[in-house]
Amino acid sequence: MLWISVVFVFALLPHSFAAIQSDHFYITDTSPSHFCVVFQAQHDDRPEITIYSDSEGTQNITSQLDIQYYPVQGEITDDLIENDIQMTITEKALALGIFKLGIYNCQPETSYYFKITLESGTGNLFMEPLEGTHQVTTPSTNSFATHSEQLLIKLESKDSTLDTTGWLVKAGSDFAQFPITSFFGDGALSNEAFLNLSHFFSLDAENSFDEPTYSVDLTIWGYKNGSIQQAATVNVSEQFGIISMIPLSINDLPRISSVSDLFIYEDSEPVSFPLTITDFEMETNELTITCLSSNQDAFPDDQIIVNITNTHQSISIVPTPQQNGKVDLTIHVSDGTHEVTSQFSVYITPVADTPVLEMDQLISGKEDQSI
Repeated sequence: MLWISVVFVFALLPHSFAAIQSDHFYITDTSPSHFCVVFQAQHDDRPEITIYSDSEGTQNITSQLDIQYYPVQGEITDDLIENDIQMTITEKALALGIFKLGIYNCQPETSYYFKITLESGTGNLFMEPLEGTHQVTTPSTNSFATHSEQLLIKLESKDSTLDTTGWLVKAGSDFAQFPITSFFGDGALSNEAFLNLSHFFSLDAENSFDEPTYSVDLTIWGYKNGSIQQAATVNVSEQFGIISMIPLSINDLPRISSVSDLFIYEDSEPVSFPLTITDFEMETNELTITCLSSNQDAFPDDQIIVNITNTHQSISIVPTPQQNGKVDLTIHVSDGTHEVTSQFSVYITPVADTPVLEMDQLISGKEDQSI
């Protein structure tokens, strides 16, 4: 089994959108007999696809095709198990706002035109595209790009609770007509996804590929901190069944416990309160932790002390005398790659000072006489 060392980056993309965005919409998995559409939208949106034989969208042929929502590709002989797996993938992908529609019973070398309608949970209607239709032309039956290795994507994390079932991996290449996709947990373990790279179809409809290796760009949807993007080099092979494995280590974000707002009195003594910071990949004392104040007069940054050990974390603040009002404090935690923040407020209640009589000079006089 071939292991490939990788470098990965995170591109922050939100999980939900007001409608389908162009950079989160792809035609994928195109073959002589089918194609798929994947996109991200609100998790409670309900998509419908309409297929036409003409670009103007006047000849509706949807009924002639087989539309499948969240198609799976794992080879499972037990229908009950397959249905259960598909239901699990569907539920988890839907909760993440990941949609995949499969259109089957297509004809080779045929152009299809389609429009997707989204009805949001609030009843609003969105259409993709807003005007006109999308076009896809199925390849010919002999236009395979290459018979290449199966690609296994394995997501690794020190978080033992990580379950990526329902996440989607999309693979594209410069020489391929369209990207291909697969769900994690489809014919694999919950944190794994198989990609059959022989499902790539070449731009020029030829079987040959001159180079011994080619680059594949991977994008993984579903991670709560944004999509994962990765480039991988894959060997061209005429042998089926050979697997290249790409392990991707997920660097989970540090976690900060919620800190309640504080209420103190003006001119009070220094205040210390507990804090819980965790990170699956690093010891707490290896993290960079700071706390910054929105009011340098009330709480200068150098009077905010962060106390960190592997077993105990706390913050001590020293109020400046004669200051009151609301001050926002922001905790910053960085693992060297990602930074998270948590904000809380300190409310300083003013206290009336004891009156002080001040006299410029001493005045004296005799009893019962004016002075």
